[in-house]
Amino acid sequence: MEKGEKYLVKVRLREPNAASSRVVAYEVPYQKDMRIIDALNWLTGEGESIAYRWFCSSKKCGSCAMRVNGVPKLTCWEKLEKDTLIEPLDNFEVTRDLVVEREAYQARYLTFKPYVERNHTPAWPEPLKHTEMLSTYKLMDCIECGICTSGCPAYSGAGGPFPGPWALVQAAKFANDPRDELDRSSEMELSGADYCMSCHRCEELCPMEIPIVSEAIEPMRALAARGPKGTANFPVLFADNVRQNAFVKSSSLFLRSRGLAGIFKNLGMLVRMFTHKKTNLSVQSSATARNQVQAIFSAAEK
Repeated sequence: MEKGEKYLVKVRLREPNAASSRVVAYEVPYQKDMRIIDALNWLTGEGESIAYRWFCSSKKCGSCAMRVNGVPKLTCWEKLEKDTLIEPLDNFEVTRDLVVEREAYQARYLTFKPYVERNHTPAWPEPLKHTEMLSTYKLMDCIECGICTSGCPAYSGAGGPFPGPWALVQAAKFANDPRDELDRSSEMELSGADYCMSCHRCEELCPMEIPIVSEAIEPMRALAARGPKGTANFPVLFADNVRQNAFVKSSSLFLRSRGLAGIFKNLGMLVRMFTHKKTNLSVQSSATARNQVQAIFSAAEK
């Protein structure tokens, strides 16, 4: 790279409470191994007024998460490209420029009781094996950057039905802890964890490579299914459906999960399912298939 070459850096700016935003282009002199956050720091050092968050610059605090050329990333860790568009994270309300509001999101996951609760005083020192912490130790790598929730297609804001993967990671971190003695099934039943589509987009984006779906969301969905009201039992009904039919019989699954009232409420969708051959009433599985599925369930239960 030739000394003195300039990179084009475009930044989406938005004033507080403004109805619209604007993209402003800047030329930044390239320096070796320059990161995106370095470009923002250079611009503000030159007198540009750009609001953004950053602190550690070492992939630890999570505060510098922004959307870079359409993809949420940690700007302290990503190399600056010749043509870079920097925008605030999706799925969060913009406070100003590249700063997003996180308080409403954090308030929601605080309702999941993200802490270890003990009902007795353990012996000291308390014996704790590494194998006992396997279900939670990787979740401790979460730096709460919000990247997973920013890229989540099921999340629609702090007031939406799905709490987002970031919130469920925080819940699972403590619910999976072997020292925790709190029953969170009621909170999880009302959490909206069932709205996850298991697309694994959160895992693709996570800068810490946390197995969010398998280690956080799925365990929380299982916990929700054990809730006292029985309103989040879709995973249980889904498993029973496969156990009985050796495949997903969507018509019976819909009836059990939505009830008769759900048929009339979702009649249009049901018609489309039949016309697009997404469901049927007559297909039967073979005895061999049923036996194989039963064997899988029996092995899993053991």
